[in-house]
Amino acid sequence: MFKGMKTVQVLVDLVIGVLIGVLILHPIVTLVFWIEFQGEIETTATSMWSFAADRLLKRSQFELGPMTFLFSFVGGALGLIFGWMRRYVSRNNRIISALEVELEHSLPEIIGSGENDRVEFKETLRWNVNENRVDKTLEHVIAKTICGMMNHKGGSLLIGVDDSGEIKGLERDYNTLKIKSADGFEQSIVSIIQRYLGLSVCTYVQCMFPRQRDLDICWLLIKPTQNPVFLRDGDSAKYFVRTGNSTRELDAQETLKHRDSKN
Repeated sequence: MFKGMKTVQVLVDLVIGVLIGVLILHPIVTLVFWIEFQGEIETTATSMWSFAADRLLKRSQFELGPMTFLFSFVGGALGLIFGWMRRYVSRNNRIISALEVELEHSLPEIIGSGENDRVEFKETLRWNVNENRVDKTLEHVIAKTICGMMNHKGGSLLIGVDDSGEIKGLERDYNTLKIKSADGFEQSIVSIIQRYLGLSVCTYVQCMFPRQRDLDICWLLIKPTQNPVFLRDGDSAKYFVRTGNSTRELDAQETLKHRDSKN
């Protein structure tokens, strides 16, 4: 759960949680105990406030050491959980902000600016334009690009646009599918991600089908992931990252350095 968190941040959350447990939760529970059982307990206290003071201050008499430890543990656990949740929400907000920036630019502007570390063009999903046939090895290239963007800063993958930025559309790919439409295309994208990258990362990809020059194109908005994403290639798992306008495989040492830089 805490992978990637800095040790100091975790310790701060832990200490705050312990203090809340001992200084807030413990007194509250003590007061609730007084209200619930005041007629059944033997005490010289005349009010719930004096009872709470006696119980919290006279530790040896009431043997509160174990109770203090219990509330320290509960408070510390709550501190760590809320700290993780705060970071999780903050990370998602950063992802949403990045996507909002992406969407602020019109699609023609994105295409006109060409490929870069956050934008990639692919003419087809599975149709080999040179050999005029279905070529499923192209799906591996699509998965590699998605993997590289997830491990970098996210970005946009536009399918149906050639390397020069010319709109080619998805008609050739549609004709290779059982469901010859955007729905069938999206199902194929999900299947590719699931097969090569794993079902858990499908939620990091949003699929849209805007029309440009009366042609459908597929716009994949890819969110960056906190945890590393590996591409399954036979019996091996490979780590790709987006660098410039290309996607590059990193070896084990480079992968560790890249993950450290993200944390």
